[in-house]
Amino acid sequence: LAGAVFELTSTADETFKKTATSDENGKILFEEIDAGVYTLKETKAPEGYTLPSEETLTITVEAKDGELGYTVSGNESNIWFQYGKDGENHLLKNSKTVDITIRKDWQDKDGKPLATDEMEESVTVELFRKVGNNDLTKESVQKNIILSAENEWTVTIVDLDSCGKDGVWTYFIEETDVEGFEAIYTEETEETTPDNIVLVVTNKEVVGSLKITKTVNRVDSEHGAAAFITCADGSVLYRTITFEGDIDTDITKSVTVADLPVGECTVEELTALRYECKSDVSQTKTIEADKTTEFSFRNEK
Repeated sequence: LAGAVFELTSTADETFKKTATSDENGKILFEEIDAGVYTLKETKAPEGYTLPSEETLTITVEAKDGELGYTVSGNESNIWFQYGKDGENHLLKNSKTVDITIRKDWQDKDGKPLATDEMEESVTVELFRKVGNNDLTKESVQKNIILSAENEWTVTIVDLDSCGKDGVWTYFIEETDVEGFEAIYTEETEETTPDNIVLVVTNKEVVGSLKITKTVNRVDSEHGAAAFITCADGSVLYRTITFEGDIDTDITKSVTVADLPVGECTVEELTALRYECKSDVSQTKTIEADKTTEFSFRNEK
């Protein structure tokens, strides 16, 4: 790479500093250097690339066989990921920057696009990175990223490092919980390029069920016990349980209602002719995702 700026500093004389810029072959040349110990550091990366590391290399210039020569060393226990050696050539690598595009998709319980008026006004995500699958290297890159209809549910974070001294970064996102929806994280590989990674969080509507159980002490004619169900989204359903025959002992029947929005739900039993409700007439409970919430009522004739 051409255009990378390096600085050579003497460890014995802080006033001694020399800079050099890599040529079209990527080579850097410092001339007229006396014997001594120096540190080498890249101070400016070429446009579109990131600096290799905050670490420095040590250059030791000393007499060998009557001529000055040099050796290069680094932190052997934590050498630059972007540093290598090829024979007598010492290689310093610059990594390209990468943009991260974060997009939000909304789906209903059937996986179809969600109606606009059923979406949240906005959601908050946080961008993280780690080396490979090593959670110990996980670090936050940017918090409080707001996705909304105003920005078309898409935000791009630009000029991020593609790798650190330990290896190539893996970027991922986490979303603040959205009630009534599950978060599904994917990378759009067909849209991802070397310069731009597209990460998508899909909020899919989750649903639950409720079960209404009715017990009556006796039946001597057909009896329909009805209830109103007020769901978390404000919709109202009507269900009936019918008892028939001539029975002088407790009899129990149930009805299950599926695909209900999660959240608080109220079941209110309607007044039954010639039957008195011995339980709470109105009961409010929480519908949970992929679970069945039970409501029980008892009537006596």
